[in-house]
Amino acid sequence: MHLCAHIMKTVLLAAALMMASNAAAADNPFKPKAPFKSAMVHYQYKGSETGQATVYYQGTIMAEHKQTSTTLWGMDQGQQNTITITKPNEVIRVDLNKRTASATGNQLAYMAEEYEKLSPAEKITVKKNAEKMGQSMLNFFKGGQAQMREGTLMGKPVNIISMLGLTTYAWKDNGVLLKQEGSLMGMKLDTVATKIEVGAPVSAEQLQVPGGIKVVFDQKADQKQRQMAKQMMDMLKDPQFGQNRGAMAMQPQDNNPQGNAQRSEPSAQAKEQDPVKEGMNLLKKTLGL
Repeated sequence: MHLCAHIMKTVLLAAALMMASNAAAADNPFKPKAPFKSAMVHYQYKGSETGQATVYYQGTIMAEHKQTSTTLWGMDQGQQNTITITKPNEVIRVDLNKRTASATGNQLAYMAEEYEKLSPAEKITVKKNAEKMGQSMLNFFKGGQAQMREGTLMGKPVNIISMLGLTTYAWKDNGVLLKQEGSLMGMKLDTVATKIEVGAPVSAEQLQVPGGIKVVFDQKADQKQRQMAKQMMDMLKDPQFGQNRGAMAMQPQDNNPQGNAQRSEPSAQAKEQDPVKEGMNLLKKTLGL
């Protein structure tokens, strides 16, 4: 089920990139923002993954407590009992079954750091290209059949994003998931928020790693995130983004000289699309797809 989680992150990131250009000139669109002062959102999982989860919000800290079991292609994949704690500068993933925990920096924090290094002109370019990349991400899969529209769910305004047979309902303006449904690669997804408690008090224990579990910082994964953040910002600040930069590099290679000769002059459409594919590949690596 990790693949589905990554795809959901990709979809929501696409929407976030599209909204980045709407931020005021002085705003950092990658700086983590608190969706609530405090809140609890309860979820029910059905389909291939069954169980429940509760996400606790306290300012800029979020902790997801999840207990589910998965059956995939008729085979029992076991039970998952996890906690994911997201802070402005750190993400901690806890496996309660194994009593282990690993941590890295927050990818968005690294993006925000790179953004602050830019000149005012480069920041304007980044916001324009972020919107362009967001739309390209939504159109990347299924030959451009991805759709995003607005609606209402549970009395809340939502962005409804459909792609790859999945439909995701994200609370408008804060990106909180309210519902996801559909099928992907034989997996049936059915996740829905069953209760939203905005303003509910959240205890400190819900936002911490349980006692007795040692947190190990994953230096290798963290370094990769830093590198990806820099590469993505370098790409977004390029005024030629989405034009012919990198088109030749993205052409498939083989040992057929004639075939290579035929590819020496890529079409205008390929020149336009290849940098977008380059960006998508980078985003997929960033999210671990």
